[in-house]
Amino acid sequence: MRSLADINTYTSRNADRAAQPAPALQAAIHSVTSYPDRVYRGTAAISALGILFGGLLYTCDCAVKEDWFWIARLIGSWRVECGYDPALVDEIILFPGEAKPIRARLERNDVWLTGCSWPEAAERIAARAN
Repeated sequence: MRSLADINTYTSRNADRAAQPAPALQAAIHSVTSYPDRVYRGTAAISALGILFGGLLYTCDCAVKEDWFWIARLIGSWRVECGYDPALVDEIILFPGEAKPIRARLERNDVWLTGCSWPEAAERIAARAN
């Protein structure tokens, strides 16, 4: 994941090529700078299985690179503050202490819920269990 500083550096270096950054960069800038207005707060658990929030498993590149799941297996799970959009289960935002926010996406086993709101996901999970 690129940081806002990386995106700003890219756009300033390439300002002569276009007046606006590419659409994907513009979306990334918007999502990083506007998340506090539309995100609800919660608590996720970092476990050996993945990042657990709302009964769903998430993952992110940072967790994989830094071996969070292996560490959780060795010393036990821990909690981290997170944010989520109540209209979409696709991703959550982790707030690990003083570090920059980290986006986590649904783990492979839960991607069948992509595009669902939290109430829709609960209904689909209940229907699948029956």
